[in-house]
Amino acid sequence: MSDVQDHLEEVMDKWSGAESGTYGAGTMLRDMWEQAYPTTPAYDPQGINNLINQIHKNSFFKNHERAQQLTYGHFSGGIKTYGNLYDFLDA
Repeated sequence: MSDVQDHLEEVMDKWSGAESGTYGAGTMLRDMWEQAYPTTPAYDPQGINNLINQIHKNSFFKNHERAQQLTYGHFSGGIKTYGNLYDFLDA
């Protein structure tokens, strides 16, 4: 397992409560959020902003250039799934 994957799984657990192995590359981030928070807060914008904050404060991603470049706009522009997010961070 790569450092990016290891730390992203840690972030996902904190963000949505989803445990590693319960989601894959095609899993929609919105679905992960809404499974954890079925009514409120909304995925867009609260869930997205919360995910970005979780990534930015993770010990590994604090010093990871791609992670620090991640903004809300990336989620409206193409990051929709766990795999999209992983690919962005691992580029």
